[in-house]
Amino acid sequence: MKRREFLQCGAALSPLALTGIPVLGASVPETGKKDPPFRFDQPFDGAIVHERYGDPVSDLVLDPGGSIKLKIAISGQIPGAGLQVELINAKEPQKKLPVKINGTRFTSEAILSDTQTEFIATLLDSQKAKKGTIRTRVIWIKNSYPRYRFQVDDNIFFLQDIAKKKYKTLMDSPYLKKWNQFHNRFGTKVVLNLFYSTPKNDFDLSKFPDTYKEEWQANAHWLKLAFHARSEFPDHPFLNIGPDQLLKDMDQIENEIARFAGPESYTRTDLLHWGSIRPENLKVLIGKGFKTLSGSNWPIRFKNGEYLDKYQVPASAIPYFEENDSWYNYENGLLFGKIDLCCNRVPLDQTLDVLRKSYYDKRQKEVMNLGTHEQYFWPFYKNYMKDHWDRVELVLRFMLEHNYQPILPEEDPWNALVLELRKKK
Repeated sequence: MKRREFLQCGAALSPLALTGIPVLGASVPETGKKDPPFRFDQPFDGAIVHERYGDPVSDLVLDPGGSIKLKIAISGQIPGAGLQVELINAKEPQKKLPVKINGTRFTSEAILSDTQTEFIATLLDSQKAKKGTIRTRVIWIKNSYPRYRFQVDDNIFFLQDIAKKKYKTLMDSPYLKKWNQFHNRFGTKVVLNLFYSTPKNDFDLSKFPDTYKEEWQANAHWLKLAFHARSEFPDHPFLNIGPDQLLKDMDQIENEIARFAGPESYTRTDLLHWGSIRPENLKVLIGKGFKTLSGSNWPIRFKNGEYLDKYQVPASAIPYFEENDSWYNYENGLLFGKIDLCCNRVPLDQTLDVLRKSYYDKRQKEVMNLGTHEQYFWPFYKNYMKDHWDRVELVLRFMLEHNYQPILPEEDPWNALVLELRKKK
């Protein structure tokens, strides 16, 4: 980065504001108790930051060799007055970072130079006796850039339509024709997440012809197909089936895509149907090469009040994740991204407001995770939306006008980041 670019980027960073976000694994004091737990407030364990990030990134540092480093704020809580905190970067244990204590709050600053930095805090009493140790890990994604991903869930009807009407080319399909127009106008790349069969079981992927394979392959640089679920119903399918059936369903859809569209057209989605899944099923995804998963509306709660997480994201991480673009779960080695907008859920006249909310939030603007659902495009669907394409077009125009680069899942820097972090585990 040139010095002028460095200064411009640094000037764009706002003054640090400490927020006190709950920390993964930290206990929350019960009502009526005065003493907070010993914990880090920031950086949150698994936080992913970059040069344009807001808190806890406070500044950019240019070292003598011309390399950029990030200065971040560190803060946390101690359970009472009169206690001290020793703070170190785990890679430099001999160097203690300066710590300020204000009542039951401790603060410090540190410089990030590596992809992953672990900070360890030790609580000391007045006699310097150790009373506890905590740690937090922050991740610097160094090759990040403003980008967006667009995925469409619940696809099956357009394939049934093509198979029935035998269009001369794929792009004669009204559905694919529209996506092709968006690609030509806005540079959009899109992933269509597939069901194996229709809800009525009157069509499945095995009935789709392979006569369009060359055309699928010719468009694979912007149009991908991916696994979503066997069918739309029942709800929460990955809670109702075990690992063997999940693996069978995934292989079946993947094999059919390879048959009629070629392996070049297949990608690994990061949006599973409903997003609810058993821990043992999550292991199947990891074994199949999944690195990222995306979702929204955390947590799901059933009518009886029972809590259901998405993708096994722990409840302690949800308050942080809802206010940030992404979070890395060290427990299972998966990176989670938050969906910024789902077109069928946001009315046309509210779409720009939702996009701007993410765009003007430094912690959420870097990666725009966007999507919608196929069925709302079709007039025969009971909840058909006449303005569905208008909503999508408005979103894609916003991305182009605000200089976001469209990407496919395999092009996302998050994937390489996960591989690097898994190797370090």
